[in-house]
Amino acid sequence: MAGVIPDRAKAMILAMLLKQVPPEPLVLRLFINDREPHLDDTAARYLEPEGSGYAAIPLRGAEWTIDEGPPVRAEHTGATFKFTGYVGDVWGYYVAQASGRMLWAERFERGPYRVLNWGDEIQVTPGITLQ
Repeated sequence: MAGVIPDRAKAMILAMLLKQVPPEPLVLRLFINDREPHLDDTAARYLEPEGSGYAAIPLRGAEWTIDEGPPVRAEHTGATFKFTGYVGDVWGYYVAQASGRMLWAERFERGPYRVLNWGDEIQVTPGITLQ
């Protein structure tokens, strides 16, 4: 499934582009509820894992590549979530600003991934395509 940029996030991206608001650091988060990303989404509609070593991962600007396309695509070098115990099914990821505002979400194409044991890992290569 392709990533979905909610309408509210599109407005925020334009505000950052036009320097009406400063950009914020980005973080990568996982979600455990079985949900399809939608244009009216907010981060509050996604449930993150709790405990078992889960933590959001910062995404630094230098870790991204941009392909001028067509289509235009930005892709991160990748991040690995390492777990210390049971989480259950993980359905996808979303990228948010450090303040918590979601910018886009994507359901795993081959998911859900099951996190059952200490040492389980999920590797994510976040990316977004603009048409």
